[in-house]
Amino acid sequence: MNRYLCLITSTLMLFGSSGICLGEIAWSKDYIETLKRSQESGKPAFVYFSGSNWCGFCKRFDAQMEDSEAFQSYLKENFELVNLDFPRPSPVDDPNFELNTWLKTQHTVSGFPTILVMDHRGVILARSGYKREGAEVFIKDLKNKINEASDFEF
Repeated sequence: MNRYLCLITSTLMLFGSSGICLGEIAWSKDYIETLKRSQESGKPAFVYFSGSNWCGFCKRFDAQMEDSEAFQSYLKENFELVNLDFPRPSPVDDPNFELNTWLKTQHTVSGFPTILVMDHRGVILARSGYKREGAEVFIKDLKNKINEASDFEF
């Protein structure tokens, strides 16, 4: 059932702001729209910089998300989600690629996966990456970083 919901959501996103599915989570590919949703919902943005078709740690992180219902629930309940993907070769027809590249440089993203949690203004609240120990360790670490840096409580 959830996979069908994700498929429907992704299809709808493709006709508005483009989106993708990782596991049963629908992700936006539009940073600006995600910050607008963040302002409307009051949830911070979970900005996932990835190299989907070449980055081994990104593939492991994606598998952690897919395998953990707790991880998926945590993301869906607490964040507005956006995936800024940097596949190889670089997409020439992606309208977001230029902005995504600028964001990658602006926020000194030098490795993948990089996760930035931002408020609706684009201010970074926390920075993280892949945790070999699994989803539970990732969630605990991210909660601690967000709570230390902001007024958000998770």
